[in-house]
Amino acid sequence: MGRFTKSNDDKIDFLIQSQLDLIVQATVDILQKNVVAIILAGSFGKGEGSVKFVGEKIFPLRDYDIMVAVRKRPSDETVSRLYQLIYEKTGAKSRLQSLSDFYVDLFITTINGLKSFPDIYSYEIKIASQLLYGEDIRKEIPWEIEDIPLSSGWRFLFEKITGLIRHFPQQYFTEGQIDQHRCELLIYECYKTYMEIATSLTLLMGCYEPSFTARDNAFKKNYCKKLPALFKILPDLSATVDKATNFKLNPVFKKSSENYLDLWFRTRDDLITIAKFYAEKYLNVAITDFIKSEKTLTRGLCIRYFEPMAKAICNNSFKTNKAFAISTTNSSLQLLQNLQYIQDFRKDGKMPVKVLRYPFISVTVRLHAIAAQVILSIRKDGNIDLYNFESAKRSLLSLLACGRITSFADLRAAYLDSYQHLWAH
Repeated sequence: MGRFTKSNDDKIDFLIQSQLDLIVQATVDILQKNVVAIILAGSFGKGEGSVKFVGEKIFPLRDYDIMVAVRKRPSDETVSRLYQLIYEKTGAKSRLQSLSDFYVDLFITTINGLKSFPDIYSYEIKIASQLLYGEDIRKEIPWEIEDIPLSSGWRFLFEKITGLIRHFPQQYFTEGQIDQHRCELLIYECYKTYMEIATSLTLLMGCYEPSFTARDNAFKKNYCKKLPALFKILPDLSATVDKATNFKLNPVFKKSSENYLDLWFRTRDDLITIAKFYAEKYLNVAITDFIKSEKTLTRGLCIRYFEPMAKAICNNSFKTNKAFAISTTNSSLQLLQNLQYIQDFRKDGKMPVKVLRYPFISVTVRLHAIAAQVILSIRKDGNIDLYNFESAKRSLLSLLACGRITSFADLRAAYLDSYQHLWAH
């Protein structure tokens, strides 16, 4: 087993190390003495990254997930310069350049920010990452797996819905086919979706493991026993997760027998089934579908999704755990995010002021409630599902300063535009 992948090929480690060295140097050049530590997280940090061979050449797949701990948060302009320098040095792109072969996903935070509230990301940095530069601050992260809230699992499901929307094979319905490169990205995204489904469900079952291999084994062992209701609906899910995990660790696309269109729609349908199941368990509500239950879902997420952060702020800053203080902080966090979202749009000369009709319901919560409607708005024959489309369109138009939405391509673009401005914060 290599340092960054399951392969014993020294050339793979050398290539990845060379690219990481360039990223570290660029980060230090831009941020200078503000850098406390640079840590490789994600699959490469676990030693389970994916690479693709094209002839004799080796290409890392998807992303380097890098946490940069700083003494003081840099300006947006400084971060933009950092990304630009990384792109120039490595050819990698930012996360929002979504169809690139691989990108650099920087998470820049202070040490206090990293340990301010429990989250699966900080937990994995603590126990399943690699120090690339600076002080080893991982031991300062206090969280254990039992501290991680179910909001982390819900976020994984939302991100994978967004990932499938991003990788939807629109070109197939306009040109009758998609090129091999996009096909490979789509297949990889679908398999990664099943792996993150396992992430969310092992959190729900209380058997989460940071290693993909260990998580796959834990899922196989516990799925039928601990989630029998879901098992009755999706009895083959464990086998699919196992297949996806094996592919992730050794992605050989030419041996894949998957029809990419069938795979995308099957992945979508399974993901929506699981998102509905997870939401019911997480929020303790009944979800009939994602339109009829939109208000129920939104109301539950408003209370629960930001609650871990609100509790941490109250405990750390105000030295209180009173319900009123937590509720007020929760609402304030959502209002602040909405103001930041509008401010980010202003840079593009737009003003989505309709967001402030519901000032204490964050755009995050609203997008979480809309995402399933967006992805269900397209049928396998390429036609629009009007039931989901019209509902998603109305909701998205309240989040964007945009014109008409008349097709799924318009709807998809509007959703990703809103997500991009949200992700900026």
